[in-house]
Amino acid sequence: MLFDVGTGKSSTFTIDENETPLSGTLSGSGNAAILATNRGRILRMALDSIGNVTSTEELLPATPYFNPNLLLAPGALIDADPPMAGSIDWRGRIQLNNLPLAVIRDAGGRMTLQVPWELQAGMAALSIDYPTESPLVQRNRLFVAPQAPQLAAPAAGASGILGGLLIKGDFSGYVTAPPNAGDIVNLYMTGLGAVRGAVQTGEPAPTNELRPIDGYVHCVFTPHTTDAETLFAGLAPGMVGIYQLTFRFPADTPVDVRPTGMRCGFNTPGYNLTLQTAGMP
Repeated sequence: MLFDVGTGKSSTFTIDENETPLSGTLSGSGNAAILATNRGRILRMALDSIGNVTSTEELLPATPYFNPNLLLAPGALIDADPPMAGSIDWRGRIQLNNLPLAVIRDAGGRMTLQVPWELQAGMAALSIDYPTESPLVQRNRLFVAPQAPQLAAPAAGASGILGGLLIKGDFSGYVTAPPNAGDIVNLYMTGLGAVRGAVQTGEPAPTNELRPIDGYVHCVFTPHTTDAETLFAGLAPGMVGIYQLTFRFPADTPVDVRPTGMRCGFNTPGYNLTLQTAGMP
């Protein structure tokens, strides 16, 4: 919708499916609106005397674009909107410091990418290699941290403690009842950074050898007050970019007290951070 704050007039307009406006302005005379969209297009919309859109002209065609507001770490998974609409093979075309991000999934209007394992922490230059008629080219330098931990999304319809993120120690299903002292659970995350042992970008972690993280992690499941014992923290065997954290609940775990959040400390050589969640179902 276009809205002129000076006159109070408004009018609606339609653009392509899966395209949304990012910013826009009216011309000084009020007879045209200039609009930038999330596909990198710039449109000029002619307006009549009462503010209705009479025609639309594409001033700049779609420009490949990659969302830079992301938490990045070596091996991290990124869920992102495709830089352009349509069916495009993006393999090898989005790079950081000349290293291609692997396309793990490209379906349903969204992509999942993996940051190259070889990428070093620090500032990285983003480049997009795709032919386009637009004269505009995105140029960004993005910060890559040694770790950028995030909880892995549970499966659709999952029901369990912490939103279904906790898996029973025997992998038989989600943890749905408050864990007791000595119970073992598995938690899944992304973005925990470098691991010990070889791993290829875009490929599943090996199933015959473990790939522990380069450092350690400790977590307390609130409102409990004692850290759970970390039995393993590393890549989940057979999965791409997903880490498995296996914990044993401490001896002083209160009976029938459901965890509603967690606080974790991550420690790697020269880098420490804390992740805290609260108010989870």
